[in-house]
Amino acid sequence: MRLPNVRPWDFLHSSMGSSDEIIEMSSRGLQKSALHAVHVRRNHLGSTIVPTPEPNPTFMIAVHLRHMEGGDLWRDGRHLPAAPIRPQGIRIYDQRSSWVKDVSTPFESVNFFVPLSAFNELTDELKGPRIESLRFLNEEGDVDSVLEGLARALVPAIARPSEMNTLFAEHLFAAVRLHVAQAYGGLRLSGVPRQSSLSPFQERRVKDRVLGDLAADVSLSELADLCGLSRSYFIRAFKNTTGLPPHRWLIMQRLQRAKLLLGQTNMEVSEIALACGFADQSHLTRVFSKAMRTSPAAWRRSRS
Repeated sequence: MRLPNVRPWDFLHSSMGSSDEIIEMSSRGLQKSALHAVHVRRNHLGSTIVPTPEPNPTFMIAVHLRHMEGGDLWRDGRHLPAAPIRPQGIRIYDQRSSWVKDVSTPFESVNFFVPLSAFNELTDELKGPRIESLRFLNEEGDVDSVLEGLARALVPAIARPSEMNTLFAEHLFAAVRLHVAQAYGGLRLSGVPRQSSLSPFQERRVKDRVLGDLAADVSLSELADLCGLSRSYFIRAFKNTTGLPPHRWLIMQRLQRAKLLLGQTNMEVSEIALACGFADQSHLTRVFSKAMRTSPAAWRRSRS
């Protein structure tokens, strides 16, 4: 079958319907590896040619959130029939090759882009062998409930990027990278990771940094550097020390500060939201209502 004559990512500008969405979110925290993700939702019928960018040392892990019919697929100009992909199914595309896919039916996926340098960074940290490639998947795509769960957790953050903090993005991308490396890259951890915790000095330094400016968008790299630890070791040590991963602990501290200001000041709820690191009043209201089962305004009235 003849390969279509298309330029990379033409579909972003011309082939998607008005009801379709392509939203990209990048993690600023993973500076060396620059992991990022794209949520794509295609709602209409009709042929859409989806080419990849110019070949580069990056893997695209496509996590399908709903059934996708098969279509025509080309790798480096060679035609490969593509079978349907079930929900939770994933496909991995090595972008050192050139890929073109002809899609004719609706689909929804979250595509994680993981550069080879990100895997190098991980294996160097864990003192393991380098990952040169990820194993090929079966025709219908491997079902991966872990990646599907991570993808679904990311979708709301992609839809509201102003409400997504860097700690959450870094934590999620680190989980994606480690899982893919173990499940598809052959990474083997030597034994069970030893229990780790922060020293009292390290814990105090981290908490002083975060609590000193709750509105700051602090990164895992910065907090790990304060402790002289790698990011992955810091995540484990912080959770073992506090009982929560860093991004969830940060949200809890912002909520506690919001409650303090609601109860002890006359500040407007919108002012409190910004002072505590929330994007705006509606962001604070959603997080507060989920945690407290009532809105900030109602909580304040109940204590007046």
